Amino acid sequence: MAATNHKIPSFEKVNYLLRPRKQIERKIIIEILQELKPLMTNFNMHEYIGMGSIYYYDFILFHKFLNLENLISIDDKMTEKRFDFNKPYEFITFKNQNSTDFLSGREWEKNSILWMDYDLKIYEVIEDFGILSSRCKENDILIFTIDSQCDFSKEEEDLIFDNLIEYISPSLRHKKYLTSQLYPTLIENICHNYFKERLLYEKVKFNKLFSFTYTDRAKMYTSGGIFSLPQNIPNLINPFIRKNNEIIDIDIPLITYKEKFYLDSKISTLKKEINKLRDELKDNEIEIGSDKEKVFISKKLDLEIELSLQDLKGYIEFYRYYPQYYEGII
Repeated sequence: MAATNHKIPSFEKVNYLLRPRKQIERKIIIEILQELKPLMTNFNMHEYIGMGSIYYYDFILFHKFLNLENLISIDDKMTEKRFDFNKPYEFITFKNQNSTDFLSGREWEKNSILWMDYDLKIYEVIEDFGILSSRCKENDILIFTIDSQCDFSKEEEDLIFDNLIEYISPSLRHKKYLTSQLYPTLIENICHNYFKERLLYEKVKFNKLFSFTYTDRAKMYTSGGIFSLPQNIPNLINPFIRKNNEIIDIDIPLITYKEKFYLDSKISTLKKEINKLRDELKDNEIEIGSDKEKVFISKKLDLEIELSLQDLKGYIEFYRYYPQYYEGII
């Protein structure tokens, strides 16, 4: 099944520039690639292949922060003129193809950084994974984003548990993994088992570096890694590196700018005290998620605003990447 989509384009449903959790994910990935860059020969010569939509935001970041100029955007929507018009740089090449046709017809001579930013389900992109696993070579970097919403029909459930069953570890072959909380774990398992199985007899393997989930309008799963010899897997120190099966959920509170600047001014104290709060809530018999929790935390930390423990933990983990949006008259 070619990875194409005839529904209303996602860029017509939501402004890609105004997705705070997606923007945090972008910034973290850029930071990881910045650490990876000096460890790789001729990193600047990598092609960046992505799905920039009409906004091209990741292309702007990859050029500004990674100094990449060989940029290719792919999309099969019937609005080629609009995609060309919105290119922020003249050196971006736009290919009006679906991802499967582009990947199967591409000449794989140069090393690439690919971000396959799908708004499709796992069973709709597996053909692309087959091409990627057979064509990618040492030092290629692959990132992929997949829809992780749990809104399955019976037919869709069968597509996962029948067609993809060989890539699901036995312990996960249960319909309970088609729930909102557990489905990303199932996707992670299928994707990385797929690459492991397809590259079983190859010297170059796909080695995971990170995995995230986030929800702006829809819940999405993103993972990334590098094709390399096992002995050459880069040893990165970024705090969001996860080479095991752990997935980091980018869960941030929706707060005002005034609240953000206020929390920033107290960030050292919050980091120091945050890990004590759960035990103190338990000792005082205060239920997590209740209004009493917010009041207790506010008094305990001498805060002028009331936020939950989960909100504070999310802010502390991602505050360096928090986007700020302003309206301006141009």
